[in-house]
Amino acid sequence: MNDTVKERLRSLREEQNISQEKLAAELGVTRMTIAGYELGKRPPDSIFISKACQFFNCTPDYIFGISPFKNNEHYTQWITSSNTLELGLNMLPEKYKNELISAINWLLQDNFAVNQLTSDKNYMIDKFINIIIEFTDLFRTFSDTVNNSDLEQGIEENDVFKFYKKMEASKKELINIIDNSSSDLFGFLIRHSSSEVLKNENRD
Repeated sequence: MNDTVKERLRSLREEQNISQEKLAAELGVTRMTIAGYELGKRPPDSIFISKACQFFNCTPDYIFGISPFKNNEHYTQWITSSNTLELGLNMLPEKYKNELISAINWLLQDNFAVNQLTSDKNYMIDKFINIIIEFTDLFRTFSDTVNNSDLEQGIEENDVFKFYKKMEASKKELINIIDNSSSDLFGFLIRHSSSEVLKNENRD
């Protein structure tokens, strides 16, 4: 039996401050059954999982350890929390964590090139932010599709095709943003190249 299942069942019960006897009565099983699940002696059946999810207001994916979020409300609270970035980083594998921290540090640092860029064209920074936002929205749609489904029962075809349409639209938008941003970056470098600077000085 998956250790996550027994740990999640125990923590859900303890968070509710409810005894094994009380939970057993609520879910229509014996206290020994609850104890067996929490000790990992046997896996809970689908009927018990369904009843437990309704009682604790959580998803099967949370109990089985597929998702770290109990439900959509929990997910929303986590996303809007001031600690989200730190918590999210801690959930990543070490390799990706270090790379993401490095990228964030670079974006946040007060360096000359970025200052020149923003003074020259503020909307260029906006385009890069839009890339992040666009991809985040796509991944949020993916997460919602998965979190709202029981993977053991399968994801509804309509939800799959809705995500596909969103993915195709996001792909086109990302390509446009990247193409335009690349052209603007090149244009920025050209405008500030030594030959252009000399031309401007001669005009003055």
